[in-house]
Amino acid sequence: MFAEIERLLSQVRSETGRDALAAATAAAPATTPARPAASVPRTGVGPIDAALRPADVTAAQPVVELVGAPGSGKTQTLYRICATLAMAADSGGGGGAHVLFVDAGGTADMQLLAQAMRGADGATDAAVAGALQRVHVFAPATTAALVATLAMLPKYTSERGIDAAALVVDGLGCNFWFDRKESSFLRLQIPRATTWFRQQQQLVDTLHAACASLGCVAFAANTLLLRDTAAAAARSAAPHERTFAVADRRYRDHAIPRWQSIVARTFVLESAAGTRSGAMTDAASSQAPAPAVPVVGAKQPRAPFSLPSVSKPTLLYECGGAREYSSYLLYALVLGVPYLIKRALGLSLGAYFVLGAVLALPIGAITLVVHSWIVAAPTDQVGALPNEPLEKYMTILDKELKAKYHGHRKIPMEEFFERYFDGDIDMTGDALEIFEKRYDWAFFPITRNVAQFFLLQWIPELLWHSRKQDETQVRDHYDRGDDFYAAFLGDRMVYTSGLIGDASRKETLEELRDNKLRDVCERVQMKPGDRHLDLGCGWGTLAAFAARNYGTQSVGVTLGRNQTAFGNARAESWGVGDRARLLCMDYRDAPRRPRYNCITCLEMAEHVGVRKFNEFLLQVRDMLEDDGLFYLQIAGLRGAWQYEDFSWGLFMAKYVFPGADASCPLNWVVAQLEGAGFEVRSVETIGVHYSATLARWYENWLANREKIVEKYGKRWFRVWEIFLAWSVIIARQGSSTCYQILAHKNRNGFDRSALVRAPLGFGLPSGSA
Repeated sequence: MFAEIERLLSQVRSETGRDALAAATAAAPATTPARPAASVPRTGVGPIDAALRPADVTAAQPVVELVGAPGSGKTQTLYRICATLAMAADSGGGGGAHVLFVDAGGTADMQLLAQAMRGADGATDAAVAGALQRVHVFAPATTAALVATLAMLPKYTSERGIDAAALVVDGLGCNFWFDRKESSFLRLQIPRATTWFRQQQQLVDTLHAACASLGCVAFAANTLLLRDTAAAAARSAAPHERTFAVADRRYRDHAIPRWQSIVARTFVLESAAGTRSGAMTDAASSQAPAPAVPVVGAKQPRAPFSLPSVSKPTLLYECGGAREYSSYLLYALVLGVPYLIKRALGLSLGAYFVLGAVLALPIGAITLVVHSWIVAAPTDQVGALPNEPLEKYMTILDKELKAKYHGHRKIPMEEFFERYFDGDIDMTGDALEIFEKRYDWAFFPITRNVAQFFLLQWIPELLWHSRKQDETQVRDHYDRGDDFYAAFLGDRMVYTSGLIGDASRKETLEELRDNKLRDVCERVQMKPGDRHLDLGCGWGTLAAFAARNYGTQSVGVTLGRNQTAFGNARAESWGVGDRARLLCMDYRDAPRRPRYNCITCLEMAEHVGVRKFNEFLLQVRDMLEDDGLFYLQIAGLRGAWQYEDFSWGLFMAKYVFPGADASCPLNWVVAQLEGAGFEVRSVETIGVHYSATLARWYENWLANREKIVEKYGKRWFRVWEIFLAWSVIIARQGSSTCYQILAHKNRNGFDRSALVRAPLGFGLPSGSA
């Protein structure tokens, strides 16, 4: 058994912890499948039994936690739990209740445990001796040893035929003092991923996996509870801290965010003066006291992701990216590599600067690629990975690929979707459900194919963006067939985000669409007779809607031939053919005179391209009346990127929106608008609305699977299946979003008072009287 722990210790020391987690899962024999955590057994501790009597602890949250200051009686409480469980079998004539006792602090006292057993009803010397045999004690002295011990427990119980009733862990937090040797104050100032954080993440994940495999609940005592001082209360709490209110005192501790994802209930033990045990309080009821004075007009808090219109995530997880990427290392390489070459070749100082300019971009690219393969996920996660084998999510049909990726070895996302499109991989269930757990089976490196596409196609298109290029890309994409797009867009044929109007229910796609069309028209203050230009109008729904409902003279411009014919036919059928017309032409050829009272551009500007963007905005400014309004909706990427964002963005550029390279962070878009002479009046991020819209598109696409496969083939169905499913998540989590920007010419004479709106909460009591 010591050899098994040593083997696991070597795996625990891996940087990512992936080996340790795999070992924890593999520790259980293949013949004994993992099972959900059992109901909470009777512990003999009144507050715990009373609080947990109505509900069982689930496999997702298998830990009952005891926290308290040193001397508050946590260990004695755990002894009582062990004694009650181990003695219950003999008292009731059962077959034996085994308890796994892991003492991380190294202070286990079997005499005290035996004394606790003797206090049970009907305790005899024989009963106590038998009960002590059923308490299996382990005493790891470091965090790594603690993780290895937890990973070994399923195998330990299997070899001995033990059915453990509970896993008891004492001294969580003692490993912190053993490993770090730092003051508590310094520890509380650590905001980023550290070795200690990574070890705690391994500890949480392995404890979770061990409980799931053992099928029992864990009782854990956390000793890292500190008195909350005035100085600590004055500063803002770090995200990994928790605060508990007990009687007239407040406490805080260092539990990492992921820890709370496996804790079903927290009990706080308040130390009694001069004693070794104190009162126990259920933290679920004491942690958030009601406010003393009700707030008039305040909204009631709601559970996260409870909006009916928005798809709820099943695995909240962060991918490695900008937070882990070291700019200092990049600067050092950019400066140091040319210097080393200069020294080796004996070049001049001028040659050094030339080398630096030439090599800066390649060095940056290489460091980004290498980092994408080796970066570990951030440690401040709020949820643990399911740690399921690859086969649960997909069936790999290609033998060579299956030999390369199987079990717990993750597949690069780019290789997954390319091979899925080629038919070498089948998913085992719904694409959206599987992608919700994508971090469990995929990672997001910059592969050779991604780099090749980026260098040989994306960059040349970004630099060129000719009329011919734009025309070819748009017509190849949007003239595929109206039935192809109607299969997910529905009869409105609006290829952009809708807006949620009624937060209390799940609105239909048509309702989301109408909410959006009205919102756009109201934002630019349309009125009868206004000249309205819609750049990149798609199938012309907005132009026809504005003409029919607001009395505008609307012109739509698109390069799509099918879209033009469809939009003009719809305007005729809606009875506004004389006031709404679509022109099949490049945006650069749009009629500039007479000027327009309002110009709208919904997700066409991305296709203009970075190089042409300023020229495009200057053209819009020239076409707009001095008192006119410009509505720009544009897709954008977050500045604090993650590698998944890159993977998704290049997938979209290759398969869904070719040439749309002007999807940039918001600060870039605003700077371009201001530089072109616009003043930004308002900006709203509508990614969550887009996620709701994409979820409706995904449902429609699946409902039309058969006819799409029949006409366009399985490959095109799969491309859009991945696009829609993945984008539901991408838009919800902010990897890519959409900005609604209202702007006008930045002129002294512009009537800005016409855009004044009442502030939120206007009319409610101010509270200052």
